[in-house]
Parts: sequence; C-alpha cells; structure tokens
Amino acid sequence: MKELVHLQFGNFANFVGAHFWNLEDEENGKICSRGSSAVGEWLSTGSTFRITETNKGEAFYQPRLVLFDLPGSMGSMGLDGSVGQVIQERLLSVDTWDGHVRTCRRARVEPSAYLQKVAEEDPEELGDVADPAQDSHAGVPDPLEEAAAELSRPGGVRYWTDFCKASLHPRTPHILHGAWSATEDWAGGFGEGAAAFNGEAVDQALDRVRFFVEECDQMQGFQVLAEDLSGWGSVASRLLAELRDCFGPAPIAVFSVRPPSGGGHPSESGRRAACGKLGPCLSLASLAEDVGLYVPLQAPEAPLASRYLRWDPGSAFQTSALCAAAVEAVTTPMHLGSGGSGALDLGGALRLLSSAPGGQPPSALAAVGCLSAAMPAPTVPRPGAASDARQRPALASVA
Repeated sequence: MKELVHLQFGNFANFVGAHFWNLEDEENGKICSRGSSAVGEWLSTGSTFRITETNKGEAFYQPRLVLFDLPGSMGSMGLDGSVGQVIQERLLSVDTWDGHVRTCRRARVEPSAYLQKVAEEDPEELGDVADPAQDSHAGVPDPLEEAAAELSRPGGVRYWTDFCKASLHPRTPHILHGAWSATEDWAGGFGEGAAAFNGEAVDQALDRVRFFVEECDQMQGFQVLAEDLSGWGSVASRLLAELRDCFGPAPIAVFSVRPPSGGGHPSESGRRAACGKLGPCLSLASLAEDVGLYVPLQAPEAPLASRYLRWDPGSAFQTSALCAAAVEAVTTPMHLGSGGSGALDLGGALRLLSSAPGGQPPSALAAVGCLSAAMPAPTVPRPGAASDARQRPALASVA
C-alpha cells in the first residue's frame, strides 16, 4: 500500500476538500459496512486515510491531511479540528508588559443542522445506502437528507465546516494569524499571504506535514489543492519549496482550484485588475520548479454547460462540489490496491503525463495538465458483469 499526503491551501480549496473527503468517507463507509462494493473491493482506504483503533478496538479513520486557512473562515471548527466545542485558551503572560490587556472574542459559531444530524446518526448506518423498497412504506422524510437539502438553498452554507463530515486529526488544521478572512484581506493577489507565512509559521507547518509523512510505510507523494491566485499562492509556493528540500524527489501534484469569479467590479481600478491577471503567471512560475504536475480547475460559469446538472455559478458550495468530483474521479487510480485494474501511483502518473514526444526525457519544470469532466458519469458495472460492449445494456437517462 502506498500512501498519499494531502495538503489544502485557502478557503475555496477547503470547500473543494470538504466535498472530496465526504466522497472518500462515503465510499469508505460502504466498504467497512458491507465488506465490499462495486468498486470498494479494489480501493485501498489506507492510501488516503490514517487508520487507528479506538479504546473499543474499532477502526477509526482520519484524512492524512494538513489544511491551511484563516481564523474567520473556520466556522464552528476549533483549532484542534473539533466541531461545536468551546476551547478554553490560556492567555499568554508577557513579563515585559504590565499594562491593560483586552481580549477580543468572536461569537461562537454553532454547527450546521447537517453536522448535528450526522452526529446523531448511528455510525454503523452512515455508510449504508438506503433501500427505497424498504423506506417507501414509511412516507417520512429522512431528517439527514432534509438537512443536506438545506445546504443547497441560498445561505445554507456559511463555511466549509458546515458540511465537512470527515473526522479530522488535531494536527490537520493549521490556522495562519495576521489576517481574519482571505476574501477581505488577501484578495489583492499572489503575494498578499507572504508576510503571514514565514519564520515560525513555516516551521510549525513543516512539523505538521512531517507528522503525517513519518506515519507512511511507502509514501506516493503529495496531492495538493491550492487556491493559489489569491494570497494563498505565496503560502503554497513557500511550503512546497520547503517540502522539496526536506523530501527530495517526492512527487507533488497541484490542483489549482479557482473560486467563482463573478466578474470584475465596475469600480475596480485598472492597476488592480492588471495585478489580478498576473496571478496565474506568478503562481505557475513560482510552483513550476517544485511540483511535477499543475492542473488549473474551475467550474464552468454557464450552468447550461450540462444537460443534467444545474448549479449556481456564484455559489462556492456548488461550484466546489463540481471541482471535487473531478479531482476524486481523476485520482481514483492512486487509491486502488495492487490488484485493482488501472492502479497507478502518483509518481507513475506524473511520468506518464510529463513524458515528452519522441522519447525525450521529461522537462524539469511542472507539466501543466488539462482536466475536463463530464457529469454525471455512467454507473460502474458490478464485478462479473459482461465486459463486451455488445452485451452491455443501454444506459438509461440520468437525471
């Protein structure tokens, strides 16, 4: 089994990551509750999750992940990854200051109704798929499904922590101080986050990443979600350069997830607009020497791009779901066990994508990937189903 270490930089990257880990958690729940599924018998949960045991001897799964965000974007999550708990912080004493000290605290953010319903569910039932034949006689809506439906309504999601149901390790969230919200403070461009990520902050981040790396038996590499066109670009660039120095040739794949643009504001100055257009150039140039693959990813701004999907192009919750589905689908070969058809580790994928024509060696700079996804995807055939195209039944229309 080869493990992946995941990194997420920025608020929108964490929106995408929350959907991604929900998908991984759902599939993991099916495997654990039923022993196998149509795809589950080939998937290796240990490639993405760290697995420990509870006091009762039960397996406990947590993403092998370090995420970066600002205090104003964490919602109901505490600094230790807990949700809905009040964390008592000790006021640091400073011997050189004997003046008045004022403490400013934000009002507590309550967990969303969805997370509250998830917490109330029986853990053994979370991975099961409801059987319509069994539930049709009840006629009573599932409270969890109702709470999930509320998330898609306007104002239903305030933070990415409102819908992330994966259990996070205390070393997973790394909060950068010096700014409250990237939307307000780091919207100026690539270099806005550089001042907040240096010195001790870099060392602390490396310690968190090293914790997850040292747990791996055979690490594949790093899978990164980065909102790199904002101030998070400089944060990602600095840390990935440090990781290259620490872990040498470990493969790194970066998905540059782009939040809904919404178009430029009419009053936006020409200088600010020009600086915004330089963001992709600065990000790619700074990351090219340290990563093996760079994939820009953004949901289409026109909801009519698909016959079967409708979404709000201005909703971070809905557009991030499309990005997460694409990332989860394209990285599935890295999550397969050794016996899975099409299994491929991250290093093999990068060599395949970066190989030059004519047998030339791959470039030392990052390969820029193009990712296009068509959704919804056709259903996966069950094991043992006919593989000959002439024997497959025609796919029914998917709504």
